[in-house]
Amino acid sequence: MDGIPLSYGSRLPRTANLDDLGLPVITGKVTLRGSGATIARSTATGTPTFRIFDVASTGSLTMNSVTIKNGLANNATQGGGGIFNHGTLTVTGSTFTGNSAPSSSGTSGGGISNSGTLNLSTSWYAVAAVFHQA
Repeated sequence: MDGIPLSYGSRLPRTANLDDLGLPVITGKVTLRGSGATIARSTATGTPTFRIFDVASTGSLTMNSVTIKNGLANNATQGGGGIFNHGTLTVTGSTFTGNSAPSSSGTSGGGISNSGTLNLSTSWYAVAAVFHQA
């Protein structure tokens, strides 16, 4: 796949139970060209707890100009409310805001928890503790 173009203001609703994931685990190559789009978990009462993306060790996620918002990894052992990366993650011109991964043990990193390869450039993180590197 060459990429997934997202238009400004587009919404990707969660419609299935994916066991703590907002979207299916990324196991291949995915490119998001966001054009300023936001991928967000609702904060409304009753919204299930889930992280936005999980990149497997075989996966590769490249994202440009995307906001990742309100992801919540709340299993107390794995972080990455926004993105849990075990593969290759490249982030350019993107924003992470309101993501959380409360953990009494194990990893945290509200925006990104990384145990793979991470390339960041010109991106913004709008909370205090957003990154964990294994």
